[in-house]
Amino acid sequence: MQDNELHLRSRLTLLLDALSRFQEFLKFTGGIITTIILIFVSWLVKRPLGDHHLNIGRSSIRNLSLYDVCYTGALYDEKYTYTFTAPCISIRFCRPTSAYPCWLVFTAHELFYKSTTCDTSLTRLDVSFWVFPYLFKRTAGSWISAELDGLRIRVHHSNETPYWVKRLRQNLAAALLNGDIYRLDDVKVTVRFAGCTDREADGSSPADHVDPPPPFLNREVDELRTTISASQLHLHNPDARIYAFHAIDAQLRRDWDSNRGSFVLIAEESRWIRVRSPYQGEWSPGWRQIFTSLAQFPFDFLRFIDFPMSAVDLYVGRADVTFDEFRIRDAELVKQGFITLREKTALFEVNWGDAILDAFIKTVVNP
Repeated sequence: MQDNELHLRSRLTLLLDALSRFQEFLKFTGGIITTIILIFVSWLVKRPLGDHHLNIGRSSIRNLSLYDVCYTGALYDEKYTYTFTAPCISIRFCRPTSAYPCWLVFTAHELFYKSTTCDTSLTRLDVSFWVFPYLFKRTAGSWISAELDGLRIRVHHSNETPYWVKRLRQNLAAALLNGDIYRLDDVKVTVRFAGCTDREADGSSPADHVDPPPPFLNREVDELRTTISASQLHLHNPDARIYAFHAIDAQLRRDWDSNRGSFVLIAEESRWIRVRSPYQGEWSPGWRQIFTSLAQFPFDFLRFIDFPMSAVDLYVGRADVTFDEFRIRDAELVKQGFITLREKTALFEVNWGDAILDAFIKTVVNP
């Protein structure tokens, strides 16, 4: 009897949770639809409407293209403002084939997004929409493939990181801490004290310079530079996703005089793709693949509602991410690292005081 009650309560809890998520989805979707209507009406009346204003230079129905697109908006009582511009946006319908099961291609050039918290630019964006990707083996189940080229992100303050950049950092840090490293060809870490060490390395002092140094040679700044470089880094996260980087370089700078820091990340040929399930690699008749594709669609749609990026595979040719002001306590890897360390400590009942003392004795007292 008690087991039945517990089972009923658990099912009721799951049902209430599903209803709550569905209500949040409806609320979010309603907000998006309202915003789209305001944007469209502002374009028709040629004036801002509800802190939204869309201006399109010209359009081509024949080519299904928009030219000189400019959109400005504001949120939170105009505390957050943003501007989006694109010289050309176009869509192209395709006839799906077994070799290329694509039905729609979205293309945009020279995208630029400027907001209160960050600036983002993109040289080119190509988005392909697939028809039954599992059936045609085009992807491992992702319905959308997005290819980005020339991505540049500049965040002004790390404590005001945009939500989508924060989620990207969280997912990557979680993959590093909780996932599996499938491949890592080379990794190098360099720590350098710039400023005083540069003067000593040159074998000279400021008095030896007759002419003043050029403006870009700032030898009066003492800062700590930590650089990490890795090549062919492949990570597998618990969500059956692969992060693949051909090359990744990151540098953290900390100025001790002004108590400020900055962070730069450069990633080349980055991929975020879905991994095939074990049953997808097995041979099966065509009719079974068609049935599986049709049956899989509702589950993929529900997953898309809960997490829209679950239906997307990403490829970024080059990404440059810069934080003008970066604090160590805002580093996602540091925050999640301490959380993981605390969980492991509680799980294995590790006494860190004794562990540090034992390590000190083995290293210094009795090497």
